[in-house]
Amino acid sequence: MNERQLEKNRYYITSIVEVIQFLCINELPLRGDGHSSIESLDTDNQDEPSGLFLRLFEYTLSKDVKLKEIFNTIPKNACYTSAIVQNEIISILMSDVNWSDIPYFTVKADGTRDPTNTENISVVVRFVKQGKVHEVLIDMTTSIKLDADASTTVILESLQRSGLNPMNLLSQCYDGASVTAGKNCGVQKKVQEHLGKQIPYVHCFNHQLHLVVVHAIGDDKEVEKFFSTCNMLYNFVRRPTMHAAYEGQQLQRLLEQPCTGHLATTMTIINNRQSLLDLLQSCEDLTSDTQTWIEATGLQKAIQSRKFMFIAHMFQKVLLILHPADKLLQSLSHQHHYINSKRTLRERR
Repeated sequence: MNERQLEKNRYYITSIVEVIQFLCINELPLRGDGHSSIESLDTDNQDEPSGLFLRLFEYTLSKDVKLKEIFNTIPKNACYTSAIVQNEIISILMSDVNWSDIPYFTVKADGTRDPTNTENISVVVRFVKQGKVHEVLIDMTTSIKLDADASTTVILESLQRSGLNPMNLLSQCYDGASVTAGKNCGVQKKVQEHLGKQIPYVHCFNHQLHLVVVHAIGDDKEVEKFFSTCNMLYNFVRRPTMHAAYEGQQLQRLLEQPCTGHLATTMTIINNRQSLLDLLQSCEDLTSDTQTWIEATGLQKAIQSRKFMFIAHMFQKVLLILHPADKLLQSLSHQHHYINSKRTLRERR
């Protein structure tokens, strides 16, 4: 082929890959309810294409003149829009780790419990490719059991499903909870026992930073009281009647992880203090519930005090000093290849 034709082919295939990557990143199903393995874009068919991939690709054709011209000149049996091609492209996107400079990688895992008492676990691998460090989320899975054995099984199975050899595991990174960090019975120890080799464990730096903030709050009763009041304000304003009357910025929930939640909460309280006072002062006119009115009176007294605002401004300055490190440790650029393979493929099937 001449260079011009190669350039056209690359532009066309790149456009298809970008559409598939967009849907995968946003955890959207690619296909509709039509023929599962032979769906393709047929401009001669008056029916609308089935599935988000074909519809989004059709929309891209309508907006991209160059792509539309290329599409009109290619053979109709080589559109590269079938389900088979979609699966192949997803497999290529997921094999990025296997093309790293060296076969070794670090695994990072964290979990959070939902209201049904199910542990939701994310598994990330960290590797070097073309001299740069990359982090890829390879799986989002669940576990009914919350012990170290179950978490170990989940992590190792996620690696195997992604085509990675667990024996190439170079190090492990989790939070400091005993179920993961335990020297004798934690996940980090059980992974080493299962693979039969020593694999260093690193306590997540972001979790360490959060623990510093939490322990600092716990050591000072007045600061602890301040954040408890912030939580009470958040829950108070969330009530439908109060939420409808509140004119300030939406209050931030005090997150358990990481310390970003404490900074966001503090800044919102400072910037919306007058709006909160106005809401609390008008509470008697908004509701006839005596308990709510008493609660509003107590909150109003708390945020009017000089001590409350002194702690707010003081702690804001402290958290702003820590913010650059916290932001760096949570950088989204570390997960620029975010593809949830398990959920995406399940939805597509």
